[in-house]
Amino acid sequence: MPFGIEEIYDWEKATDHLARQAPWWPPGTASGYHAVNYGHLIGEVIRRATGKTLKEFVRDEIAGPLEADVQIGAVPQDDHRIAEVIAPPPLPIPFDSLPHDHPAYLTFASFPPDENSAMIVETEGWRRADIGGANGHGNARALARALSPISLGGKANGVQLLGPQTIDLIFQEQSNGPDLVIFVPLRFGIGFGLPSPESIPVIPDGRICWWGGWGGSAIVMNPDLRATFAYVMNKMGPGTTGTDRTNRYGKLIYEALG
Repeated sequence: MPFGIEEIYDWEKATDHLARQAPWWPPGTASGYHAVNYGHLIGEVIRRATGKTLKEFVRDEIAGPLEADVQIGAVPQDDHRIAEVIAPPPLPIPFDSLPHDHPAYLTFASFPPDENSAMIVETEGWRRADIGGANGHGNARALARALSPISLGGKANGVQLLGPQTIDLIFQEQSNGPDLVIFVPLRFGIGFGLPSPESIPVIPDGRICWWGGWGGSAIVMNPDLRATFAYVMNKMGPGTTGTDRTNRYGKLIYEALG
């Protein structure tokens, strides 16, 4: 049964629903894009371990110490700083022809990647919710600052956030193959994508991790070059693993890095 957007805003209801879900395929045999609920999965672990919500943890343990202007959701006093979103063309995924028990159909049943969903981000309910998989707010500079510890040995802005062994975990391949939700080849480590020229051609092979978002946004961490770069936009392009703009900017950045 589709899980409505208002129910996604309800942390207790959403995490309880997730806890009662059976796996959609045998664990370890495939991967599928978590369009909205990844933050609920991680956030509930954080809440039980620390007593803080995900948005509180990001604020207190990451954004604050790094002086990174990012947040999960948005506080009311920042509403005037949020750019208007311009919706993208529809994703090239044949939802109407999919069986209703297909992972892609189930994933997007309550939050289809269309203009209506894009406009939900303008609403009060969306901005106040704790949706770590989808409603982070910030800009490219702030996003790069927040994730720069991965590229800098765990330390940035004088703050040690990660140990070398934790960073090493990111680069241990967990899956490699066609994603069952967005139908593109993907390689995953822990928490991030790994280089996969079939899905994001601008990222070269090597010790590099990345992730992208609907509309073409992307963040890339390259520890060997001690470099982190991000691209975000309010005029959304087609796709979830980069657009022509994403790839062009990435190519220029890597040329500049040599």
